[in-house]
Amino acid sequence: MIITEHFDLVTSTNDEARRKIQSCSLDDTSVFVITADGQLKGRGQKGRVWESSKGGLYYSCACRPKKLTLQTIDSFPFRLGQQIMRRINKAFDFGISVEWPNDFILDNKKCGGILIETHSRSSSHQPDFLIVGIGFNLNQEVFSEKLQPCVISLKQKMQKDYNKKPFIDIFTEEILECR
Repeated sequence: MIITEHFDLVTSTNDEARRKIQSCSLDDTSVFVITADGQLKGRGQKGRVWESSKGGLYYSCACRPKKLTLQTIDSFPFRLGQQIMRRINKAFDFGISVEWPNDFILDNKKCGGILIETHSRSSSHQPDFLIVGIGFNLNQEVFSEKLQPCVISLKQKMQKDYNKKPFIDIFTEEILECR
């Protein structure tokens, strides 16, 4: 069962997903999808700040892993990114690529990224739960001066607005397939 929640503004969608897991019982069939229009403290790998202005897609999916182990977790963002990229390019013909370890690239600029967080309560070789956070530059028109040379949104590239739902569906389907 997929439980979805959307917020106008959150600290981070990954934080919200973690709160959801801690307050509910996450069984093998439960999946939580959290989306937001903005984040106050969006983050990327190694604690880097993820600028989360209006227009972007801020997404997290919390679930139990099936195939993923602690040994395969390092390559998971890249493998997942490749699957998502193929689906998005097939659906929209953008020419997005994936750069190791977790970045979506369009016109040699970053248009998204994946952040994986896990939690293991036991000594198992598999995490107890998995949170996949994806920040995707969808409909932003302007970025901070510092980021302008290195990031791009789909709206900036294609000069049109995009509905978030097809992207949310692709992210969720691919995560559930790859996990």
